[in-house]
Amino acid sequence: MNPQLVALANRLGLSDARAAAYLGVPPSTWHKWLHGKRNPSAGANRLLYVLGVVETLAPNLHESFIPPLEGSQAARARVATPKIPAPPDDAMLGLLDALREKIKDEYATGQDSRADEEDEE
Repeated sequence: MNPQLVALANRLGLSDARAAAYLGVPPSTWHKWLHGKRNPSAGANRLLYVLGVVETLAPNLHESFIPPLEGSQAARARVATPKIPAPPDDAMLGLLDALREKIKDEYATGQDSRADEEDEE
């Protein structure tokens, strides 16, 4: 089992199907990653990193990325009326700029070894 993915699913209370939807991958891909049959690509690892930063710095924004439980009122509402996000305010734009700079700096200095992984899905 991939401890990072197990911790993610447990921390967010996600089923396999919701965890796959959260990362935008098919459930079969999530299952392969979870059970060590495949490793997440460098792009997927970067997404996990960025989502972790957003979870820490902007928990309300992060919560909007978590898929609702099937059959819940929130799930029915999302199907019935697509949610159009509000334009970002100045604080959010500043946060996104800071995050973009941090990632750009890490990439430029090679501090994040996950960017070098080549194992594609």
